[in-house]
This record gives sequence, structure tokens and C-alpha cells, in this order.
Amino acid sequence: MSTDKFKNSENRVIVPAVDGFMVTKSDTADMPHQPRAITVNQDGIVKMTMRSGAVLTPTINAGVPFPCRPVRIWSTGTSAGITTIVGWL
Repeated sequence: MSTDKFKNSENRVIVPAVDGFMVTKSDTADMPHQPRAITVNQDGIVKMTMRSGAVLTPTINAGVPFPCRPVRIWSTGTSAGITTIVGWL
């Protein structure tokens, strides 16, 4: 399970990111941390699982922070051209 560094913070998502990590897309493993936003290198669809278990497939624009709190970014179902995903903490 991903760690939520903002679980006990009053400013969970609204303050600027102070750290980040490169996301490894996986159909089986959760990310090491639950980000407050992600960015991608190319416009496209990103398949993600939220903490609730909901699986979503939003279209995300390249270079624009997309506020979300996923626990997993899927390889299958994410646009092939999206090769770089950054998770912002």
C-alpha cells in the first residue's frame, strides 16, 4: 500500500510540492507514495487506481500538474506515448 505523507496534515494537497519521484507504471504493484499530483511527458490517458479502489482513466495534458491521489498508475490502459510520469509530494 502507498504511504500517504499528508494523512495527518491540515494542508494535505493545497500547498506546493516539496518533493517528487519518478512513477513506474505497473499492473500489479502500488506506488511507494501517494502523490498529490502527477505530470506526464505527453498528452494522453492515464489509467489509475485511487485509494478507494476506483479505477479511472482521465486524459491528462503534458506538463500540466494533474491533482490526484492515486495509489497505482497502470501500464495497461495508459497511453503508450506516456513514458515519463512524475509524482509530486
